[in-house]
Amino acid sequence: MNNYTINIIVHDLKLAKSVQQSLNPLPVNIFNGKDYPSFSKLINDVIVNNPTEIVIVASYKVRPTQNDVQKMIDLINKGYGYVATYRFAFFGFKKEFIRRIGFFDERFIGGGYEDCDIIRRCIENNISMYESEEVIYYPKQSTWNCSVSRTHFLKKWLETKNNKFTRLLDEENYDYDIGMSDTNVEFLNASHSVVMDCSKKWLKCNTE
Repeated sequence: MNNYTINIIVHDLKLAKSVQQSLNPLPVNIFNGKDYPSFSKLINDVIVNNPTEIVIVASYKVRPTQNDVQKMIDLINKGYGYVATYRFAFFGFKKEFIRRIGFFDERFIGGGYEDCDIIRRCIENNISMYESEEVIYYPKQSTWNCSVSRTHFLKKWLETKNNKFTRLLDEENYDYDIGMSDTNVEFLNASHSVVMDCSKKWLKCNTE
């Protein structure tokens, strides 16, 4: 039995076909995100409905292969809390990661800045992350309204000198049940994080 579930998120079910073909013969779950108020709410519902401990999310814009999935699973099992081999278009984690840092912030109405938020929460909780642009990706215009998210991000986090930050808003508590915490799960600390910057140069994340 697989210990992970691949969830293809779409706003039109026809868009899942190419991703399914790329992942064939791996089983997938297609999650209809049409009419959701935010990307964060969509992902939270994916997590809650995910039948396995490891959650993998794929946008209709990516074409991951079995090898891409295996690399993600390997990195998660090595102790990386959040693994994205194409940013927020193809990413995965254990539910235990969410139990420790909290669910996606649904105050990010529409889409945008959720990945920046998760990265800061990884650093804050001393949990490693791995983020890159390795998987085949076909850029398309976002279907999310991204005009509100930046405002919330700036209200939640204060940027200080030397790329440091200060939290201004607490996380919201959502009444979602994903089971009891597993104290046996150990994550690598944040100093092991690997993140690709906008110029696509590999960085070790500075968490000091």
